[in-house]
Amino acid sequence: MRRKRRQPDQTVLQSRYLCTLEFGYVCAGSVAPIFLKKITPCTLLFRKLSLSQRGMTLLHLPSVVRTAVRTFIKPLPSMTTTMSCYSDCGVHRFDGEDVNLVEVKEWLSQFGGGSVSLETNDSTGVAEIVLCHPSKKNAISGLMMVQLGSIIERLEKWSLGKGILVRGDGSMFCSGGDLDFARASAGAEGGFKMSCYMQNILSRLKALPMVSIALIHGQGALGGGAEIATACDWRLMTCSCLGIGLVHTRMGIVPAWGATSRLATLVGSRTALELITSARIVKPEEALKLGLIDAIVDPGPEGNGFSDASEWLLKHIQTDSEVIRAAKLTLTHYDNLVGRSKVLEEERRLFAPLWGGPANQKALNSRIKHLK
Repeated sequence: MRRKRRQPDQTVLQSRYLCTLEFGYVCAGSVAPIFLKKITPCTLLFRKLSLSQRGMTLLHLPSVVRTAVRTFIKPLPSMTTTMSCYSDCGVHRFDGEDVNLVEVKEWLSQFGGGSVSLETNDSTGVAEIVLCHPSKKNAISGLMMVQLGSIIERLEKWSLGKGILVRGDGSMFCSGGDLDFARASAGAEGGFKMSCYMQNILSRLKALPMVSIALIHGQGALGGGAEIATACDWRLMTCSCLGIGLVHTRMGIVPAWGATSRLATLVGSRTALELITSARIVKPEEALKLGLIDAIVDPGPEGNGFSDASEWLLKHIQTDSEVIRAAKLTLTHYDNLVGRSKVLEEERRLFAPLWGGPANQKALNSRIKHLK
């Protein structure tokens, strides 16, 4: 007769689900036995549950932190969702209803303020995207989201393109989402629609068959600004820049434009989780050490590092455009193979109820700014 293997006292074996301890230690994936005697005081938040119960409760963590943690969990077979996979057809599902990105585009267009512009140079193969909303530190309005989408559509058809430089006008790269837009669109449905649209646009920016650089200067890239920066192939930061920060949790939300998976790719899941839950702003030297940025440049006479960034980009696009496009498309296919669409799907699902939720409303009503 086959003997049952005896489990050590106060030991929990977890496979493909999460063990979280009050003092912040997180294990994901297949892990060795955890002996609670060695790590007390702690609270085991996940026990060995049935399939229908796994991964459903994180009772001792604030809701925003719980959501950030869940984003890094590989979905279990028992977990279901009402959303379809990310696809080029532009249709997703929210609460059982289709969400069409063409309709979302029309909805976003009514939230005005600021602009996003594009300049292309056929001789050099360089395009320049500029975020401009000076009165709000280049915060992204609904209209700016739509304009960015139109620019990506144009670049997808630009056969001479080799490189893209994305920068902010004036004093910084981008301070994130426009708070007036956030207040006006608050609610799970509005959050889901915005997330669908921006995930689509930034995924297409990332997949463009040309290399891209985000030039971060001044007061930096915060919240949605940091999400846009991570959608570029490289990030350059001026030495005088205040830094880059996924500051969403200050606003009672989590990243929703695809930065979760991109950040984990750049710095690893453990560091990504720390950056998201702490909402801290990472200064140039540390950002370079972590791999969050690729180079530190001199601000130059313009104060925004444009000269150094342009030179840096040109050095990386000296070969023929067809060669660059082939190299970039190969890596894009790799991204598709590793299942990024499923991560985006889960990110949308977890973000939607936080948009306009109690923590988000409290932050909006108290006029919290990204910069302290």
